[in-house]
Amino acid sequence: MNSPRVYVDPPLQEGQQLALDPATSHHMMRVLRLNVGQIITVCDGQGNDYRATLLPPRGQGRLQQVWVELGSCQPNRAEAHHPLHIGVAPISGERFERMLEQLAELGVVAVTPLLTERTNVRQLSEPKLQRWRRVATEASQLAGRGSPLRIQPPLRLVQYLQAHSHGCMLHQVASPSPTRRFDYGHLVIGPEGGFSANEIAQATGRGWHTWSLGPRNLRVETAALVGAVLSLH
Repeated sequence: MNSPRVYVDPPLQEGQQLALDPATSHHMMRVLRLNVGQIITVCDGQGNDYRATLLPPRGQGRLQQVWVELGSCQPNRAEAHHPLHIGVAPISGERFERMLEQLAELGVVAVTPLLTERTNVRQLSEPKLQRWRRVATEASQLAGRGSPLRIQPPLRLVQYLQAHSHGCMLHQVASPSPTRRFDYGHLVIGPEGGFSANEIAQATGRGWHTWSLGPRNLRVETAALVGAVLSLH
């Protein structure tokens, strides 16, 4: 069984003693019921994994925190070699969260919720974004990643296109990709109703490629997963 994995902001070094945040401490003590002396993995989010030993907790009640001592460090081997960022129109319900879990498992670096002309979800609250970040972090931990999938603040599509280059827009009415593998750092996937003609023109005008994933209509989350697989594997 793999040891539990947590993310801690750098800098970290071997021999260092540090406290885990209250939420992580609660999970370690009350959910996993770990004991003093057990081993966990502490990740600095920069590709380094530390073998860490649980020390006696400090504090009382809800303020009690788990402390760890960092041992040997080794590079994380679960991160994708090709960093991939995905901009995707949010969808309602649990489908979007399930998609985030799977994108975390595949090794996607970051997901940006896109607000497009046909996006049904028009506003995203901070509590919703925080929940998505928790989902992405937990899935990344279970996948053994060295850093969590990042959920970026929402952007309008034109903002995303302006901020990034060497990208690909996936949409149904484009031509099929001539290759079975994408070599892009950024992919954008539209809402259920697809991108508008104006949005497609904006992408091509900024040098983005436009491809379809075949003749069938794919759900948003399906297109995102297929695009990630073609880019990363």
